Amino acid sequence: MSAAAIVFWLVSWTFVIGLTVFCFWRILRLRTHHDPDGIGPAHPPVGGAAGPDADEPKQRAAAG
Repeated sequence: MSAAAIVFWLVSWTFVIGLTVFCFWRILRLRTHHDPDGIGPAHPPVGGAAGPDADEPKQRAAAG
């Protein structure tokens, strides 16, 4: 490989890795929730029903 090819390779990979780090840094900042416009709620209005305990109350009611 020529010296120009190695320099191009290094510059290209530096750009790609730098862009990846920048994107992940932007996404994974120390925010507790994703709120791009700044006016949304900090917590969802209702709890989710897809967790591992979602069907547990129904099973207890049927067994009891």
